[in-house]
Amino acid sequence: MSKTIQGEKKGKPGFEFTQPPRKDGALDTGALDKAVGTINAEPRIDCINCGRCTDDCPLDLRIPDLIGLYNDYLLQKTLTNLDDRYMQLTGDTGKAGDCAGCRVCEGSCRNNIKIAETIEKIATLFEEKV
Repeated sequence: MSKTIQGEKKGKPGFEFTQPPRKDGALDTGALDKAVGTINAEPRIDCINCGRCTDDCPLDLRIPDLIGLYNDYLLQKTLTNLDDRYMQLTGDTGKAGDCAGCRVCEGSCRNNIKIAETIEKIATLFEEKV
């Protein structure tokens, strides 16, 4: 006998899957745990997108957005579709290559991210095309 699990979101049908029952009646979360472990093993910059760095940046760079884009690159391992997003992000503000390296942003980062170093990597990745 299988157990069916259903989920709902705001009255809309959600997901449904079937899994064999365990002897103790609990759900087997092994596949979920494995997926979470795989995602967490990927390299990424642990930005919480609080925006404090942008508030302190004298150039008003959209630092959390740039770091998010860089994290997407680290996960996808390709620039496909990311070039256009970079241009959209930097169209009305400064580009990563405009960073003065003053590190003022790093003083406000709760996660102690090496922001200037990361922004330099982003500039190299998106702006120094051969």
